[in-house]
Amino acid sequence: MYDLIKTAIAKACSASLDTVVPVNRCPRNNLEWDARAAILNCSSINQTCVEPDQFQYHCVLNENCTALVELCASPQPIHGIQFMQKRESANGFISFLV
Repeated sequence: MYDLIKTAIAKACSASLDTVVPVNRCPRNNLEWDARAAILNCSSINQTCVEPDQFQYHCVLNENCTALVELCASPQPIHGIQFMQKRESANGFISFLV
């Protein structure tokens, strides 16, 4: 179903494959992001790819750019694009860096 993502993730960390979940939307603010990250609890997943704190929550487009998926992974380039990472500025605005 998510062949492109699966191929890219498998090269980075196969443990991520079991965490891919289709979603209707990605978090829209810091509270939602933290809530979804807490539910997935990525640092508790048994994997040997990276240190537990580097196995992080992500919300990205699927390989066809037609749907969104949540997953746990370390930040890795996928065909030249970095997984989105949340950054909060001092004024409270959330930006998602790629």
